[in-house]
Amino acid sequence: MNKNLTLNQFVDIAPYYQKSVRLTDDIKNSDALGGYVCLETAKKLLFTMSQQIIHSNQRAFTWTGPFGSGKSSLALALANLLGNEEYNKNIADLSLVEGFQEAFP
Repeated sequence: MNKNLTLNQFVDIAPYYQKSVRLTDDIKNSDALGGYVCLETAKKLLFTMSQQIIHSNQRAFTWTGPFGSGKSSLALALANLLGNEEYNKNIADLSLVEGFQEAFP
């Protein structure tokens, strides 16, 4: 095997996945949510939050997880869904979470 070969000669990574989300910079960046996929774990988290908001007085939540697990991406999607009509169509999948519309009118 040729020792001069590098990994990037065999693997291509889409530009979207080459940088992490930075909320302060990406909140107004229209490309930051391009390609965002709302995973089932994120939907379950939003469902749980929605249920707590609807059925209790709880209003503070902590999201924990390893680096790169999507916490900031989900926060960016949620922030845009709640406050930015332009992006709503890109992340409408989040609004389909049961109880979301009632918890976040």
